[in-house]
Amino acid sequence: MTSEDQQHVTIDATEAEKPQSPKIFADIASSFTYASYQNAVPVLRGLGVENRSDRQVQALRLEH
Repeated sequence: MTSEDQQHVTIDATEAEKPQSPKIFADIASSFTYASYQNAVPVLRGLGVENRSDRQVQALRLEH
C-alpha cells in the first residue's frame, strides 16, 4: 500500500466517525393562491426534527 492509499483510508475512517446532524422536515402546501390566503389555508402544514445520532439535543431554535 502506498502512502497515498494510506492517507485515503484515514480520510474515509474519519468521515465514517462524523456524528450525524439533526434533520428538519417540513410539510409544505404544494400550491398556494390568493384564495388560499383569504381562507387561511396554512402554507406550512407540519414541521419535524429527526435526530439519528446518539447525542441529545435541547432547546432547538429555527430561524430564517
